[in-house]
Amino acid sequence: MISRRFAPVAVAIVLISACSGGGSGSSNNSDAPVAAASGLAVETDGFAFANFGSANTPEVMNGEDLRAMFGDGVCTNGSSTPCTPTSEAAAWAQMVNQSRQAGHCEGMVVQALNRFSTSATPKTSELQNQADTTHGIIRAFATQFFPAVKKESDSWAKKSVGDIVAALNDSFSSKKITYSMGLYSDMGGHAVLPLSVEYPTESTAKVHIYDTNWPGQDRYVLVDLEADTWEFSFSGQDPANDPNVWTGGKGDIDLASMENRLSTDAPFETGSNGVLGNFLVIRSASLDWSVRTPTGVVTPTESTDTTATVRPLRTAATKSVPEYIVTTSSPEIDLTLPGASSAYAVGGGKVISVVTRGTDEPITIGPTRVIFPAAAKLSLADGNLAATVTGGSGYIDVNKDSLTISVSGMTEEVTVNTQKPQVTVTVKNGKGTTTTGSAITAPQPTLPTELVQPDTKQGLPPQTNRTLAAGIATSTTVAGSATTIAGTNTTTTTVKSTNGSTSTSSTTSTTTNNQNNIVALQYMGSQYTWTNGQPINATLSFRLINASNQWASTASGTCALTLLPEFDNGSLGGASLSGTTSATANGNGTCSFSGVVINGNPGTKYRLRASLNGSGATTTLGPQTLS
Repeated sequence: MISRRFAPVAVAIVLISACSGGGSGSSNNSDAPVAAASGLAVETDGFAFANFGSANTPEVMNGEDLRAMFGDGVCTNGSSTPCTPTSEAAAWAQMVNQSRQAGHCEGMVVQALNRFSTSATPKTSELQNQADTTHGIIRAFATQFFPAVKKESDSWAKKSVGDIVAALNDSFSSKKITYSMGLYSDMGGHAVLPLSVEYPTESTAKVHIYDTNWPGQDRYVLVDLEADTWEFSFSGQDPANDPNVWTGGKGDIDLASMENRLSTDAPFETGSNGVLGNFLVIRSASLDWSVRTPTGVVTPTESTDTTATVRPLRTAATKSVPEYIVTTSSPEIDLTLPGASSAYAVGGGKVISVVTRGTDEPITIGPTRVIFPAAAKLSLADGNLAATVTGGSGYIDVNKDSLTISVSGMTEEVTVNTQKPQVTVTVKNGKGTTTTGSAITAPQPTLPTELVQPDTKQGLPPQTNRTLAAGIATSTTVAGSATTIAGTNTTTTTVKSTNGSTSTSSTTSTTTNNQNNIVALQYMGSQYTWTNGQPINATLSFRLINASNQWASTASGTCALTLLPEFDNGSLGGASLSGTTSATANGNGTCSFSGVVINGNPGTKYRLRASLNGSGATTTLGPQTLS
């Protein structure tokens, strides 16, 4: 079960030794600090593609992901495939899918940590962002919503920055990576993977990290051990000369171990990993929201409830639509959302969703009753029951085997039970109607436009402008993308298909008219859906790579895009390619194809090959099924 959660290929998971619950190493100022390294190399043990938003992939957290994490018990159809998740499981997955919009840094560093620690093959840098690889990242991303992971992170946030560095050093000294790291600023939260530490001076520590925003690059967190502060370049191409570095101290940095991510008890149920109070994920266009408990108030910047915590989500920093995680031990809260907001509350075996364009009236959440105003679209899932109310004020009661809805505009209460497991009540012009189904069980929520996260992270250059040296491959990756290195001899590339068969093609490479000595093309994107007769919803960009395996950023040349069958000896069967099939790199080292259309047979697998004229350098995308 554990291997299915994190790995795109079947590998055994070895529990990584960790100080569960936020144990720390202690600094000893009487001894000079000694550098330590885990052995992880960002060029090969990190992903070749950069951190991406959910818009860059067609994959979502689905029933099979839930089954991989929590077992058949979260599926209404048991062990049958595909898993049909219970209503509360589907609601939790929807919460995860909303939070993925701005990025997957948490999932990518957790996956990289796990694959390095288990010596998984092939190397992480050889994986493409598609299919099982993407789902493994999504599942790893979701573990930040485990109460035990949050509790451990909160414990580390109370420790000094020096204690955190000492704990990392202890881990690296035994050639292990025990923790991922969270960094927080007024821009939001970001997850990175510490891999080594050195000490330029006795009072300065330089923690080298794998940063998913900068694949293959040496990035770091600089720590002043005397001042107990840190700084980190989030968006600077040169981290040593970034005028907009993030800075922080104790409370703005934390750790999370792998151990607490391995629970198979669902957080939306009442098991050992369940939420006892309330675990909230709040996205709002404004920062005036609040959570009131019997002992205090939680806002985006502080908490007067000593049992509550508030922290930006570790997704990818974005100041335009900030998102926070709030935890409180109280089962009774008042949630006020004056601005456009989407919020989830998990606790007591139920999942609640609130979408509003703003209201000053609170949503009152208790163990067995939720009270809401007309300005809030309220959904609730409990077990396999789900209810949604829109346009009316009222309450939903949670009973042992049913839900009871009482709402303005309805002359009588509405019951949700095993005979009617999903019900929506819609109130318009003072009159209520009921329909079958509930918004909370859809894979993605429907949000006001002002709540949609931007796909490009604020301050970061486009993905195509970030070096992905680890993505330059000289052979086929398991995901099925092959790169041919140009030379003067015949090169052979073996491509393994999804059904286990292989095909081999020989390409005679030449450097004729190759003034820039280009030897390879490197794809600079994610996997996108290929739909028959429709333009691919992305510009396909390819960097020109020179003999030093570096991006030739000023090179020129003309590239061609060709449609291929699944196998070299196959037939296109009349399929063709239209749109931009020829592109020129005019001194920018990049060929970009837009509006590419595949006209073929839906259900058939095809490949796309990009090649540089006058050079044997090519790269092939796919095979991928045409929808």
